[in-house]
Amino acid sequence: MDTGGSNDAEQIEGVILTPPGAEVIETTRSCGLLPYLLAEGSEDEFRRIYDKRRSHDVRGDSTAACATVINYWINTCSSNHPECSMSVVHKSGLHVPRRLVDLGNSATGDGLHSLPTTVSIFATNGQNLRYVAVSYRWPREESSWPKLTHQTYLHYTAGFPTSLLPIPIRDACMAAKRLGIRYLWVDSMCIVHGPGGDFHLEAPKMASVYGNAFLSIAFTDNISLRKAAAASGGLFLSNCNVEDTKHERAYTQDDPESIYTWLESSGNFPCRPEGELDIRGWAFQERLLSLRVLSITEKGIFWDCLRLSACDWRPIGFMGDFSPRFRDTEERKLKFLLFGQPTQEHLDPYRLWRRLLQQYTTRVFTNPEDRVIAIQGIIRQLDCVVKGDHIVFGLLGDNLQTLRSLIWFVEPKDEKVVAMRENPAIIAPSWVWASVPAPIQYRLWHPWARSTDLNEEILTPCAVVDSMSIQQWDPTSFTGFNGSVVLKGPLASINVTKLLNKGGCKFILDPRPWKWYSSLGAGVTMGSERSSSSRDEIYEPDFKEQLWGSKPDHLTVFLVLEGGYSVNQQAQYCLILKSCQRHNSHHDTTTECAERYQRVGVLVVDKAMRTFCANDPDVCRDPKCRLDLLEMRGDSVVNRICEGKTHTICVI
Repeated sequence: MDTGGSNDAEQIEGVILTPPGAEVIETTRSCGLLPYLLAEGSEDEFRRIYDKRRSHDVRGDSTAACATVINYWINTCSSNHPECSMSVVHKSGLHVPRRLVDLGNSATGDGLHSLPTTVSIFATNGQNLRYVAVSYRWPREESSWPKLTHQTYLHYTAGFPTSLLPIPIRDACMAAKRLGIRYLWVDSMCIVHGPGGDFHLEAPKMASVYGNAFLSIAFTDNISLRKAAAASGGLFLSNCNVEDTKHERAYTQDDPESIYTWLESSGNFPCRPEGELDIRGWAFQERLLSLRVLSITEKGIFWDCLRLSACDWRPIGFMGDFSPRFRDTEERKLKFLLFGQPTQEHLDPYRLWRRLLQQYTTRVFTNPEDRVIAIQGIIRQLDCVVKGDHIVFGLLGDNLQTLRSLIWFVEPKDEKVVAMRENPAIIAPSWVWASVPAPIQYRLWHPWARSTDLNEEILTPCAVVDSMSIQQWDPTSFTGFNGSVVLKGPLASINVTKLLNKGGCKFILDPRPWKWYSSLGAGVTMGSERSSSSRDEIYEPDFKEQLWGSKPDHLTVFLVLEGGYSVNQQAQYCLILKSCQRHNSHHDTTTECAERYQRVGVLVVDKAMRTFCANDPDVCRDPKCRLDLLEMRGDSVVNRICEGKTHTICVI
């Protein structure tokens, strides 16, 4: 074990050799770290794998050393983890991949040095074969990357030299052959791209492609397998002096969290480091839909399945029970729910869907038009979990869950916000998340608890969903959609200045082009000199100083629901709408409705406020509501008219 330099490690011909496993265990036990690094009773197993891996390090063959550990993970998972051996294909009803890369049936070589001389594209014809799926970032220059098209189809099916393959694909071929797996799935080579291709048919099937793969290999940092294998050098602990740290009291043995804080600061935190692939859009579902993932990173080789997380220098797994910050547990919970596996705690699939969207919308795409299709695999898998509630862009569940899915917003100061274009890559109904190219939040934003995001929500519906539909313009493209949601509930016209002067409310506009706001009503002065690249002005304009002129006007709002994370902090959540006319377009097939609107943002009002009312007086039962009182109008005594009216509206 490295204890602060190479003094305690043998060095032969420039290769630093780690101490034997028995010495590692004894040293970590003496300094009190062993219970946090190895499970009780696993010392013999650790010594056996660690020393076997070390024997390859002695010869300077880091790839063979990592191959030993990878084989151990595969054999352990296949033999002892029944939850990792199920087929997602049978659960989701989807099909096996249409094509695979055939690596041939030649004998495997030593370590990870088994590269077939030629490979070919193989039509599966519905056969459920064992294969390895590859997750990687497409290069910026796609012309240098092998891609299956109608022009290259005959060449690829006849076979071509593996020497022409990019390094990640060659490495994946070597790893698959070393594991005795003949077939590989690579999106660029197994889907026909370009004009007349089948991308629109195959891309939605990612739930089965990755979920049914025996193993997924993720090139997290876009480096070769050889470099990843040599990165850690087999060090159980690195870049730290255990004895010196102990004397300096950087951690206390009776405080597990302080030990994990120390491990993190010393570069030994038991967690796969985030890499370039973790910010990419397509990779989001590729990882979540995979039962087993082998990650190739700059810090070494990491393993994750439904039971175990490990790396090449901690081969029998990480200890995470002591630390609430252990990252793999949240991802594992999501996978258990997606794959229909029982968990110790109840996971709400609808809340899961909203959280997934929050994470997904932060991802980056080379082609922004892929933003809708690149999550279809998760959507199809969730369709099986919710048993009949069809998920498209938002949530199509019962009335309350559908209303809840309408309350999303864009964080005004989010650094990842993408500037809205006049011609966005995707055209979608204004009430769905895909209509804005920015990270969204489903948090129940409250004026007095801005950052709260808890698992339990207390919700009361204030409207009824009559219908909801979305249509795709072109079945071969995922860039154009129209649709509508028909709602029945309180529609109100509110005086903005009056409401803002009382406090306890928040306007959050959607990040849309300025032309969206140009018809909000008289008194709106947007100013042509305002720059569309100004994030503050687009995402959180001050209604009193910037958006509204000297004569503030009213806004049309629709009360959707009331709720919060506690009974003491409840708010009313409204859609801010603008009236619109029917478009003269063949794409406009939305439901006929007398009142048609587009969403432009959300309004949040503290429920304790008595100055805001969007309820119909015929159904309002609030005894403190002053709008129920009588008032004199001339010589007559009449009921005051409530600002809110129950309407049936169509939001497009």
